[in-house]
Amino acid sequence: MKPRFLNSIFGKDRKGIVFTLDVMLGIMVVLIILTFGSVYLSLASDEKLGQLQLIRTGNDILAILDYKAILQSQNETLIYNEMKTMLPPNMDMQILIEAPSSATQTTMQPPPKGLIVSGSRVIYINGNYAKAKYLAWYR
Repeated sequence: MKPRFLNSIFGKDRKGIVFTLDVMLGIMVVLIILTFGSVYLSLASDEKLGQLQLIRTGNDILAILDYKAILQSQNETLIYNEMKTMLPPNMDMQILIEAPSSATQTTMQPPPKGLIVSGSRVIYINGNYAKAKYLAWYR
């Protein structure tokens, strides 16, 4: 004879409880796996928000200087002054133009430590292609 409390759990009227417990255990395992997976993916992101801001700002400034034909002048002072008017107050940037006949570089130097991002753009100067590179960093 079964004890009375077991009769109420596993009695004739409680045949489906094992299947219900099995389904609930399966759902909990899936939820735990999904939670750990989403946490891992959010922590494994390579580019943080600060990096993206530097990259986008640097690319935008280089594109604007190219569209205004300021990079084609290869005048360091003009490039520097235009770049400084567009830069946010918490950011600095250096531009290097490598043309087949010459190279132009703005005077700002990146810090020895800290986050520095870079990018480049191909520009057209006097019938030749040149490469404009930038380094951007926070002050």
